Formats: sequence, C-alpha cells, structure tokens
Amino acid sequence: MLPSNVKAHNCKTSILEALIAKGDRRLSSVIYKAWRKGARFDQWADKFVSSIWDEALAESMVDLNFYVHRNIKYGEILPWEHLDFGVSKKTLYKEYIKGINEAADITVAQSYEAQCILPENYAEIKISAVAPVVRLRLRFSKKGAVRFISHLEQIEVFRRTARRSGLPVAFTAGFSPQVKSSYGPPLSVGQESSSEYMELYFIQKVNIENVKLEFSKALPGGFRLLDVKKIPLNFPAINILSNVSEYKIKNANIAQEKIDKFLSQDLIIVEKTKKGKTVKIDAKPLIKSFKNESGVLKLQLRFRSGKSIRPEVILKKLLENQDNHKIYDVERINLYIETKNGEIYEP
Repeated sequence: MLPSNVKAHNCKTSILEALIAKGDRRLSSVIYKAWRKGARFDQWADKFVSSIWDEALAESMVDLNFYVHRNIKYGEILPWEHLDFGVSKKTLYKEYIKGINEAADITVAQSYEAQCILPENYAEIKISAVAPVVRLRLRFSKKGAVRFISHLEQIEVFRRTARRSGLPVAFTAGFSPQVKSSYGPPLSVGQESSSEYMELYFIQKVNIENVKLEFSKALPGGFRLLDVKKIPLNFPAINILSNVSEYKIKNANIAQEKIDKFLSQDLIIVEKTKKGKTVKIDAKPLIKSFKNESGVLKLQLRFRSGKSIRPEVILKKLLENQDNHKIYDVERINLYIETKNGEIYEP
C-alpha cells in the first residue's frame, strides 16, 4: 500500500462556518455574545472553543439545526438574496444539481433532486458575459490611510466601487464573474501616489462626465478620481504599456553634485530580496533620471518584467551607511511610457 497523508478539517469549525454562511440577521446576537465571551481567531485550532458558541446559541435562542442541517428548497428566499454578485440564483442552483447528479451514488442524487423544485427554464440557464463596447482609462490619487492597503486589496476596492456606482460595467465570463478591469503596476505598501491608473470596460456607451460623477460618489475616502478618457478596446493594457515610474522624495535633501557622482559609476550594484533570497543586481540601467529640484528629489525608475527596484534601495546605496534606518517620504507622482529612443509619454 502506498503511503498516504490525510488532512481532516475540524467538524465543529465546519458547522460554525455553515451556520454563519447560511444564517440571517438573528445570528448577530450569537456573534456578539460569542465575542463578549472571548471568541477570537476561531480559524486557529488552538484558539477555537466550541463551548463558547454553544452558550451564545443557547442564550440567543437560535436553533443551529434550522440553519445548518435543514434542506433548503429552490423557492425559499435566502438571507443574502438581496445582494447581487454577478451570478443568478438560478445559475447557482443549476450547478448544485449538476454536482449532485455527478455524485458516486446516483440514488442519493435522485432523492435530492426529487425534493427540489426546478425553475421552469432550468435547461436554458447559462453563465454568460456581455461583450464590452467601451473602454475607459481612469487616473486617480491614493493619499492618507489608504496607502497602507496592498495592490490586491486596492483591486477589490475598485471592483466594489464599480458595482456601487451603478454604471453598466462589463464582467468576465465563468462561474465567478468579476468586473472586467486592468490596473497599473503595483505601488509599494505605505507609499502615496498622485497618479495611478486603472481601466474599466462597459457593455454600452457611457457619458464620460457621468462616469466621473458616479464613480467619484462611490469611491471610499483616500482615493480621488482625477481624469477619465476613452481608449480603443484592442489597445494594450496599462500594465503592459507603462515602463517608467517617477517618484518624489521630500525628506532626503541630497546635493546634485553627489547624485551626479553616484550616477557616473559604471555599475551601481544593489541588493534586493526576491522570493526570500537576497540577490545583487546592477541598478544603473533602471535609473532614467535622478535630480534635486529645490530640495525635493525626483527619481525616474524603469521597470520591466522581472526587473524593478524600489526608490528606497537607490537612496540607501547613494547614502551608503548614512541614515540606513531613516523612513523616507516617498510618493509616486506619475507613470510613463518610454519609447525605444528614450522619449516618455503619459498613458
């Protein structure tokens, strides 16, 4: 017999997950009471205490079996049904029946299907996406506390903003459709930016001024929509086009003579961490320009697939062992497209 490794999920944790996933507003009392009793980090096995939840359920007079173990028929109105996430209830139900029918025990599958009421157009239900007809490029700033959210979190923020705006945005195809969009290169966590980019697709013609108004109203604090313009549908995405970032460093006043001497070196070898390993690279080809403008440093850095460098790494190398622990006030002020002859253009 071949060796095997079986991993089991805590069944009590699974029951709690089912309770919260299938529950309604009556669970708010249960969750609050469990929290008051000390429930914290319940996904961690050493922190999960099932008796706390048992007590909270009893005190709130909530029947766990009603939510977790009861068969739910198709026609029943579900607690979260008022939320639209791009996939219809009918589509989800069709996939559910499809999964049941592919079960090993066909008798069990048929018994489940017999308990349910199929929608009239069951055979016609399909997951589809409407082809986009308009593509817009949005430029925005990112200031204040939102500079601490990651690139992936920012993408989720803008997907939700697009949905809240009520604009006719396009969605990707598949079982889990998402707002069809593309984004500029990631910004380091903790950095502000006065010029970030994203692209949105729409399923019908839209008025640009109306897009500015509705999208701005739905944006959370810290983000500000600066400009919107139309671009061709078949144009390369912003993350493919852009290849130069410009930064402003306000708290590192370094003389231009020192910068010029630094740039005159044949090689500028710096260390960077990549996939947990420290590697050395020549950063000189990545530096397009480096200037001191009235006490504010302006640094333009090239980036391409597999090759990029943070402005803080350049500053650390320039200053050698001076101010190694200083936190620099770095802001990305723009992205550019650099041509083969060295000219740059805004996206």
